[in-house]
Formats: sequence, C-alpha cells, structure tokens
Amino acid sequence: MTDYETIIAALSAVNLALTITVIVGNRGDRKRMTELEGAMRRHDERLACVETAADRSPTHDDLAKIYDRVNETSRLIHRVEGVVESMNGNLNLLLHRTMRDIPTRT
Repeated sequence: MTDYETIIAALSAVNLALTITVIVGNRGDRKRMTELEGAMRRHDERLACVETAADRSPTHDDLAKIYDRVNETSRLIHRVEGVVESMNGNLNLLLHRTMRDIPTRT
C-alpha cells in the first residue's frame, strides 16, 4: 500500500467515524425537531386566531366615525345644557316675581 492509499484509507475511516457520530447524535435532534414542529403548529393555530381577531377589530375609519359621533353628541349635550340653564333662569325669575306679588299678612 502506498502512502497515498494509506492517507485515503485513514481519511475514509475518520469520515466513517464522524458520520456514525453525527447519525447517533441526530437521534436526539429528531425528537427535538418533532417537538419543535408540534410547537410551531400550535403557534400557527394561535397566530391564526390572532389574525382572525385582528380582522374583526375596528379600523381607523371606524374609530374616526365613532369619534365624530361622540363629538356631535357632546355638542348637542352642551346645547341642551344651555337651554336647561335658560329655563332655570326663567323659572327663578317667575318664582321671584310670584313671591313678590303675593300679599303678605300683617
């Protein structure tokens, strides 16, 4: 056997030993890969639920419409408040006048 053939045989033996080591070491990795695939499947399901919920959530345009309606309601409430204050003033004036015009017993 020549030196070249000896080196090739030694490299082949080292290659075989490393291949066997990797194969034996990968047995645990296959189990871990299976566990990771299961975890990824569960995450995919959860992500699908989140995406479904996000699709049903209000958009910026929906919130803008709500904001406009709240502002309109606030404006109307302030208007009603002014009218009620005016009515209160008128009732106080009438009460004052009525009390002034009632003759007192002496």
